[in-house]
Amino acid sequence: MWDPYADFTQIILENGLTLHKAYWPGRPWERFGFVVHAGARDDLLGLEGTAHFVEHVVSRNTRLLSSEIKRQVKSKGGEIDFGATSSLGTVFHCAVPANEQDIVNILVYYVDLLFHLTLTQQIEEQRQVIFGEHRSRFPTTSGYQISEKEKRILYGDLWNARIISALGSLESLFAIEREDLQEFYDRQYVPANISIVCVGGYPTDKLIQLFQTSGFIQKKRGKRNFLPEIISSPSVPSRRSFSTSLSSELKTKPFCTTAECTASIVFPGHLKPLLLPVCLIILNHLVFEEVRGRLQRSYSPGCFLTDYASHATIVLESGAIDPVFLKEVQKILLQCCRRLSKEKTLFEQYRQERRAHLQMSDVSGRKVVRACLEDLLFQGKIVSLSELIEQISDLTMEDVRSLKPWFSRERILQTSIIP
Repeated sequence: MWDPYADFTQIILENGLTLHKAYWPGRPWERFGFVVHAGARDDLLGLEGTAHFVEHVVSRNTRLLSSEIKRQVKSKGGEIDFGATSSLGTVFHCAVPANEQDIVNILVYYVDLLFHLTLTQQIEEQRQVIFGEHRSRFPTTSGYQISEKEKRILYGDLWNARIISALGSLESLFAIEREDLQEFYDRQYVPANISIVCVGGYPTDKLIQLFQTSGFIQKKRGKRNFLPEIISSPSVPSRRSFSTSLSSELKTKPFCTTAECTASIVFPGHLKPLLLPVCLIILNHLVFEEVRGRLQRSYSPGCFLTDYASHATIVLESGAIDPVFLKEVQKILLQCCRRLSKEKTLFEQYRQERRAHLQMSDVSGRKVVRACLEDLLFQGKIVSLSELIEQISDLTMEDVRSLKPWFSRERILQTSIIP
């Protein structure tokens, strides 16, 4: 089995910058992914959204305009994006032809973007762009307030309780000054806090030489932000449920007759890798079978998993549901969670399917770079397919049963939005 994630050479430059390179002979392209290990968790209190704001303005303050570098890259058949910010970091991607001149040109651009900027241009324009993003993500003020309240109840004193989204709040968005953006950039955009992933047809030794003779070797004071500390025992939510009436919040008559509901459980961060993802697949099967199949309460119920590196959360979304049945949602999630320890056949089926999928993995350079960036953000290393197969093979029903203490009524928070 070819394992593209096991082929990386890692180099740490003298200034602390980490370079990961995989050589794929014959490919006419070289893909780059850049990780700044600073995201929403690094925003100062009251200035939430700073990391995301900086991501927006850096490409507007380079010597070469973003429109021009995009035109140059696309004219050669390549691609480039200008950043995305999560709770743990900001990532940038590009792909260029695998020849020295095009690679040198793109490295010059990113040296400028990552290390040399004075942020003065397009600040108010980008503030308005982010304002539009915020309105799109939270069409009503109550939508943001509901999410804020839910996070506070569910996570308590955990670090992510104040991160509603990387956008921050509207109040913090308009409180951020140019000096705040520059201070964040100067403190976080430093070599020691950056990882670079390279995949493609340019030879490893030649690419390393290009980096070592480029601006990426410059010295700039700073340090790496480490992954958040593992949470071994998340606290119980401060209450078990809360609901919000949209018609009351918006001071208007109900414009729909169905409700929406979520039920959330927080899990510790020390569980075996892939245990929760496999359990999630089984949960989705059980929830769909129960809610849509047997009870016929909702057309599109489902569960999803959010990984925060230090802990994780599984959420059941009911989809549109008759308000009469809201009291059943928490009970249904609890029943399905408790059934996990009895579903040995489903466990073996999905574990085998997942293992077979990994063994049959057919990946592109784009997919490998993006997966590696996610690994570096949330695990601090690139995880090979062989490691993943070993991890999933190591899972047992005893591991599933070990989750039982977290499947208790007092650990579930139900959030309901009613007409």
